[in-house]
Amino acid sequence: MKISLVPNLEKFVADKIKSGDYQDSSEVIRDSLRRWKEREEAGALEREWLEREIQEGFDSPDSPLTKTFWKDLKKELQGETDRLQKTLAGHYELEVRKPDTKFRGTHTIEVEVPSQRRATVLARSTYVDKD
Repeated sequence: MKISLVPNLEKFVADKIKSGDYQDSSEVIRDSLRRWKEREEAGALEREWLEREIQEGFDSPDSPLTKTFWKDLKKELQGETDRLQKTLAGHYELEVRKPDTKFRGTHTIEVEVPSQRRATVLARSTYVDKD
């Protein structure tokens, strides 16, 4: 097997060998892969445990997490999202002053928020007044 490394990783491997922690580059790579594998396996075990705990919570008779709960939560979140979209959309005017000068101005922008993940600046204008 032949492995190509970017320069900063080559330097990292060389530094590990130079420090005496490893005898050669193969040893560095084997140790790195072993540690990576251990992390992957530990992560899988943690995910399995978390999934069991979540399922146990869903299955519990004391759990408020019913279909009605999720439906009501989704409706509430959609209402908050709609409110936020309406709040952000609109016309803004900002008066600005350039520090240490007499220049003043107004920046005007129109903002549209058509979806939860997007806002669009529709128009911009700037007025600068020299006092």
